[in-house]
Amino acid sequence: MLKRRDIALLLGAGGLAAIGPARAQQAYPSRSVQLIVPYAAGGPTDIFARAISAPLSGLWKQPVVVDNRPGGGTMIGAAAASQAAPDGYTLLLTAFGFVMNPLMMRDLTFDPKAMVPIAQIGVSIGVLYVRKDLPADNLQEFIAFAKKQRGGVSFGSSGVGSSTHTAAEMLASQAGFEMTHIPYRGSAPAITDLMAGNVDAVFDTAGTMGFVREGRLKVLASGRATRGPDMPDVPTFRESGVPMDSETWYGFLGPKGLPTALRDRIAEDVRAAVSDPATQEKLTRGGLEPRYSGPADFAAKLDSEREIWGRLVKERNLRLD
Repeated sequence: MLKRRDIALLLGAGGLAAIGPARAQQAYPSRSVQLIVPYAAGGPTDIFARAISAPLSGLWKQPVVVDNRPGGGTMIGAAAASQAAPDGYTLLLTAFGFVMNPLMMRDLTFDPKAMVPIAQIGVSIGVLYVRKDLPADNLQEFIAFAKKQRGGVSFGSSGVGSSTHTAAEMLASQAGFEMTHIPYRGSAPAITDLMAGNVDAVFDTAGTMGFVREGRLKVLASGRATRGPDMPDVPTFRESGVPMDSETWYGFLGPKGLPTALRDRIAEDVRAAVSDPATQEKLTRGGLEPRYSGPADFAAKLDSEREIWGRLVKERNLRLD
């Protein structure tokens, strides 16, 4: 029969066991956190990573180290993050390609659906730019022009399966014209060739509007659901007669097995970092839009994206391998 002293010892042990994880969580992080970005330095995802790493480092009192691992359609970096210990010290900051590229690949070394959604932190809006001498000043005139082109109107993009590629495929599907896809190694060379007149059109972010103001490009439509304050004179696709939006999301994910309490703690700290005025200014300057959503909403967003883009992949027979 247990004596009162034995019961007290057992209860004490149980209490310690119960508060142990909480204390461990409160101590997070006790060392630097690796933030894997599966894109090259200088792109939109990298801009997000470097803008948000500073306020997170301040909140956590530990360095947040951005680790660029481009290649393999973003799957090299994503696979590395998926194989890390689920302790919060290796996180993935990725974008649209995390959903899109697996839909176009036959073989994957890991299951992207098994990774833990933590938080969406923002978006970039897809904007349709055309060469300055193209005989179209609005979206309907562009569609009429595209339908007359033998072999299709030419679209430059930042690569096969990129948001700039798939937005063009979606527009061609919705509007009923043919297109020729010309992939580049990033948006910058695609825009350079667009200004040189070597391609007809490119989807890119609002950050390219400077070339429109200089008279080097035309802008025809924005992928927002409604007109935004940054581009009040640019009509949306919907008001121009094509029922589509064009947004690229950016967000944090963790390895499978990341504890729920730790996931929620990281998500809340990410929310605070995204809300930081200095961070928002940096992102807006880069043509990006801070937009936070927590774990549940971000998970639902990824499921919705897989359904939408899965249909387009089948319809347009898009492949990466």
